[in-house]
Amino acid sequence: MNSSRQNLQNIKGFTILEFLIAAFILIVVVGSISLLLKESSFSFSQGKSKVGIYEAGRQSLNFLMSRLCTALVNDWKNNRINFIGEEKKVKFICPFSTRKDSSDICKIIFYLDGKELKVWLKRMGKEEKDYSFSDSLPGSQGLITNVQEMTFEYYDGISWRDCWDSRKGKRQDGRLPKAVRIKIKISAPKGIEGKEPIEKSFSAITYLENRG
Repeated sequence: MNSSRQNLQNIKGFTILEFLIAAFILIVVVGSISLLLKESSFSFSQGKSKVGIYEAGRQSLNFLMSRLCTALVNDWKNNRINFIGEEKKVKFICPFSTRKDSSDICKIIFYLDGKELKVWLKRMGKEEKDYSFSDSLPGSQGLITNVQEMTFEYYDGISWRDCWDSRKGKRQDGRLPKAVRIKIKISAPKGIEGKEPIEKSFSAITYLENRG
């Protein structure tokens, strides 16, 4: 009788031990799965942010370069068309091409407003004679946000400069830069789970078609 009772106690003790081991294994497995899911979610979010940054950088640079490369500088009916470049802003005039009418031109200003790259564009008709740039920029459109840094540089054939002014009496009187270099750093809208936002720097050079 005593032997049977002892065997029963041994069986009960072994069952509790098995339960504890099983519970521990379950906790480890659940924790591992949770960690794996968390890492997968982080990797997906990080990859999505990188794709968004690359798309924004590529599209904005393509738009800037496509306009800059056709910039003009000349005296149009005794009214000077100028190219004015600063470190964070560039003003110029270029052809405005459409399927119906490719003879119009437009005034464009690209500039950094806080952390947003903006463009101001005004289309001009054939008879338009005012080629001056306005100080106020109503109707500006945002190109990209979360811009951490942006600079324009202007190549004169020998060295790069941080400014350019083709107005009469100025250093580059009547001349266009040979090329313009654009540098821009963009960040993701926000960090992922407390981490710093992803940042990516882009740089491109466009050669001006109408350069002297």
